[in-house]
This record gives sequence, structure tokens and C-alpha cells, in this order.
Amino acid sequence: MAFHYRLPEKEEINLYSINDDKQFSESGICLVKFQLPSKYSKLADYLWSGEWKKADEETDSVMLQVSNKEKRGVLIREDIQNFPCDDLRIIDYLWVYTSKGRFGFSVQKNIYQSLGGTSEYNEKVWDDFGDHVGWRVKESWVYDNEETSEVTFDTVASIRWIYYNEVTFNTTAPMGHLPVNNTRHVAAYHYTFSPLASRLVNCNISGQSVGYKHTQLNPNPNQ
Repeated sequence: MAFHYRLPEKEEINLYSINDDKQFSESGICLVKFQLPSKYSKLADYLWSGEWKKADEETDSVMLQVSNKEKRGVLIREDIQNFPCDDLRIIDYLWVYTSKGRFGFSVQKNIYQSLGGTSEYNEKVWDDFGDHVGWRVKESWVYDNEETSEVTFDTVASIRWIYYNEVTFNTTAPMGHLPVNNTRHVAAYHYTFSPLASRLVNCNISGQSVGYKHTQLNPNPNQ
């Protein structure tokens, strides 16, 4: 286990009466100290420092580790359906908390369900979801009109799914844009995302606090 520190949430401020704490008033800051399984320390560090791409890659890595599928290198539907709730809750909480509610599996799940998404793949819902989270983009190009002898060009517009190198790894990205779990072509993410959304429901993960017992509210992070 490793110790980490974060700012208190609103409920914790009310619960512990931080505003009335003289020590807090003098120091000007109060931190919550909590324990995190050591396998998540690297992910937490990347997220805390805003290194979103490294965090996305580490999310994929740690999920493979938890599922004992590192040798295979990819998770399939059955792996997601049996992914441990406690681990999924920790991963989601880290993403949601550090992005201030912008990123995380539960954020994606809420958007997906609002569009009619279920555990079963639906092309229209998946396309709508891709539009909402910025995984599909419009593009246009020109081509030579061969029906006439004149050199004319017609513009063609289409919508396509982005590739991993086109993912926006910063907080200007749309709500729910991250994580994508190191998926090379984001369109293929639907193979595991639909069961992931269902697993979040079954594990009762809604993007709220992990619910750890905080060891202390400490104004001095060095203690």
C-alpha cells in the first residue's frame, strides 16, 4: 500500500468542519491522506501530474495485470465482465477525481446510457456516443470529376473514427473523451466498452468517491 494526498471533497469539509479548524486557517491548506494499492501508484502519479497519455497507457497496463492477461496483451468481453469491482472503482475514481469529473469510465458510462446504450452493441448508439465524446471527426476531401473533360473538383464530406494518435490528451477534450485504454483504432473499443458499462452498473460505480476510510485530514502533507 502507498499513501497519497488530495484536497478534501465538499462532503468531507462539512463532515470534518475544516472551515472551523484553527490549524487549517493558519496553514491555508488541508489535505486528505489515503491509502492506495501500490500497483496504482504510477497511474495516480500520472493523473495527478496531468500526463493523460501516460495515464491512459498505464490504465491499460494495470487492467491487464489485474486480469492476469499481460501475456495475451488484450482484454476480451469475458475479462471485463469479471473484472474486480474494487479495482475498477479505484481506477475510475482516480480518473474522475483528477480530471474534476471530466474523464473516467463512469463519466463515459453515464453518457453512453443517456443515449440508450446497453451491454449489447448498437451501431447507432455507438456512433452517437463517439460523436459526443469526440471519438469521431468530420473530414472532407476533393476528387477529380471524371464525368467531364474539364478538370473540376467536388468536395466530399464524411465522418470517421479517430486513431489513437488523434486522441486529445488534455482537458480541452470533450467530456468522456478519456480513457480509451490504449486502443489503436477507437472504433474497435466497442468490443469491450459495452460490457464495461454494464460492469460499472453491476459494481454500483457512479463516479462518486471511492469511499476509503481517510486516515486523517492533515494540514501538513509532510506528516
